[in-house]
Amino acid sequence: MPIPRDQFDEGLDDTSYKVIDFLKAHSKEAFEVSEVAEGVFAPAPGSKQAAPSSPEMLAKAKRMEFFLVDLVQKGMVDKRSIGDKTYYCIHKD
Repeated sequence: MPIPRDQFDEGLDDTSYKVIDFLKAHSKEAFEVSEVAEGVFAPAPGSKQAAPSSPEMLAKAKRMEFFLVDLVQKGMVDKRSIGDKTYYCIHKD
C-alpha cells in the first residue's frame, strides 16, 4: 500500500505520521496525550466503525505517549508542562 511522500521523507511509521498530520491540522492548539490519542484513533466522521470504549481509549492514550516522546526527540513536536498537565503541539519552523 502506498504512503504519502512526506511520510516517506520524514521516515515515520503510520501512527507517528497520523500524529503529525493531526497536530499540523490543529497547529494553533496544544493537546494532552489523551486528546491526541482521541484525535488520531477516533473513527472518521461518517465511518461505520464504532468509537473506542473508555478502556480502549485509555490504552491507546498510554501507547500514544511513546509516539509523542519519539516525535519530541526528533524535534517535530513540542512538549510543555503547564500546571499539572503536559501539552503537545506541532513544532514551529
